[in-house]
Amino acid sequence: MMPISSQDMLTEEVLPPRVGELLVDAGKLTDIQLGQILKYQHEHACRFGEAAQALGLLSEEDLNAVLAQQFAFSYLDGTDTHLSPRLYMAFADQLMEKEKIKALRSQLQLSWLSQGHHSLLVGGVDGQEERAVLAGNLAIAFSQLGLRTLLVDANLRGSSLPALLGGEHRIGLSDLLAGRCKASQVISALSGLEDLYFLPSGTRAPNPQELLSRKRMQVLVQELAHQFDVVIYHAPDQNEWYDAQILASLVGGVILQARRNRTPMPALADMVARLRFIQVRVLGCVYVE
Repeated sequence: MMPISSQDMLTEEVLPPRVGELLVDAGKLTDIQLGQILKYQHEHACRFGEAAQALGLLSEEDLNAVLAQQFAFSYLDGTDTHLSPRLYMAFADQLMEKEKIKALRSQLQLSWLSQGHHSLLVGGVDGQEERAVLAGNLAIAFSQLGLRTLLVDANLRGSSLPALLGGEHRIGLSDLLAGRCKASQVISALSGLEDLYFLPSGTRAPNPQELLSRKRMQVLVQELAHQFDVVIYHAPDQNEWYDAQILASLVGGVILQARRNRTPMPALADMVARLRFIQVRVLGCVYVE
């Protein structure tokens, strides 16, 4: 067998464009300004970004955007307001909360997705609004790995997700389960974030529990698991409704959320017991303030 030289590997590998080339293509720099930065960088033995900022030619936001492009990492800048700032995984700010979501993502990959599963439910006994934030940020985090990720708003009783994601979502899951539309009509890509899709809850229905119990929902869960790498379901409070238990039985894995010093622990323990009784795997519990 002939050894492969480093030169051969370089000819086969498609190398990403340099930062300077991307900035010129984006109209952020001219060729002359690029030359000035490279000269400064050489004379002062510093990084490209440091040289550009020292010369006053680029802002930190410009550099963050081009680095994200170079590393195929999608995020929104601060001027894009169609998403709530509570979905912090979509923005460039470096927050400790983002590291916590990334750690949760890694744990779920190792304990659940690596075993061939594609779907999981974000549930809890209370705190629907905080749980919507967790589901949204987790979905964004998975999409940033280049995984086709679908966020399903399965809270048919009034969800906080539409307000977080922005835009109008008049039809969705309830309409799909009622046979009023097709999946292709209600699943849409979220603007500005690659590999992230959303299925809204849809028209407020008078019979959400019956809709979720239909054979059509079981088939849908299976179909979505084949079409997407990761499917995250957001459910209503278990403390008031049993929709989450129905969904969990279809999905198979649940990550719980509890609010510190506010979520009633007996109710949470009861939910865990009920999930285990129907052989649903509890993947962990996230505590929020």
